[in-house]
Amino acid sequence: MNLFEGLFLYEIVLLFLGVLLFLVLVFVLVYFVLKKRAIKGLLFFFSIPIIMIGFPGIQKVKFDNGVVEIEKGTEKLEGNPLDTTGRSALLTSIAELETRPVSSPITLVHVARAHAVAGDTLKALTYVDSALKAKPGFQEALSLQKRYKRLRIAPSSIPR
Repeated sequence: MNLFEGLFLYEIVLLFLGVLLFLVLVFVLVYFVLKKRAIKGLLFFFSIPIIMIGFPGIQKVKFDNGVVEIEKGTEKLEGNPLDTTGRSALLTSIAELETRPVSSPITLVHVARAHAVAGDTLKALTYVDSALKAKPGFQEALSLQKRYKRLRIAPSSIPR
């Protein structure tokens, strides 16, 4: 899985700038120690890169937990399709995850399965197609695509 999966561009930039600032501060600290200068004022500035690195890290953990939450919610709803609270919790988890940038075919397949279990096979097909664009020949996505295309009802066949 990609290290930056689920992070916005500004979070990735913040992470790199935090690491760069931390390295600069380490070099300045070494310089101050070698020149026998006071380092007390410099130590405060170490909190800035720690925050800059920590924020994207926290967002990544939240994203990964969201994927796990969707997986568990999908399994729970597959076991009990009539559970309305489970369905609403799954839809909430999906909505939160959809706000993040996702490019991993595995994550896209998890979101597709969740949409299908929640009853939206058309949206599930969209995610499966995205997974296949990212990784053509992805076996799990291909099998889901076949299954969901069979389940899809053409709009012309719906009675009025």
